[in-house]
Amino acid sequence: MTAVEGFLAICTQWRTLAIKDRVVPLGLDYGAAQAGIQLAGLSIDPATWSDITTIEQGAMAEFRRTM
Repeated sequence: MTAVEGFLAICTQWRTLAIKDRVVPLGLDYGAAQAGIQLAGLSIDPATWSDITTIEQGAMAEFRRTM
């Protein structure tokens, strides 16, 4: 399994904060991400998890850029 496959399995599991008229993503909800990975039947090693969090940080940068 690749980090991209893992990220796509959990890419809807964001923690968010509502501020006035917008929703701000804070990062992945790691508890929900773990459950999503397990429910998808995936197994992740520490190196792949590190890659997934790198993808998360890139997504966060893009969210901030477009807000």
